[in-house]
Amino acid sequence: MKEGLYALITVGLINIVISLYYYLIVVKKMYICRTSRLVTPQGLGPIKVVLYVCLAGTLTIGIYPQPFTDWVVSAILTFFKLG
Repeated sequence: MKEGLYALITVGLINIVISLYYYLIVVKKMYICRTSRLVTPQGLGPIKVVLYVCLAGTLTIGIYPQPFTDWVVSAILTFFKLG
């Protein structure tokens, strides 16, 4: 293995440990800690609109990605003047 990659591996492992810590905090809050009060969501109208718009965008790009990829390629060529 090349010498320069050991530092990269070390940084990657440290980041993995840090991210696992934060993910496990979320899992603990979700499954282990119990709350004594019931939280009722309010104002779901705007949240539902945002979720449906995001869902529509995800499905559109997932089913028919060609216009999006063409737009990305033309933007890259425009900004970096490769073409």
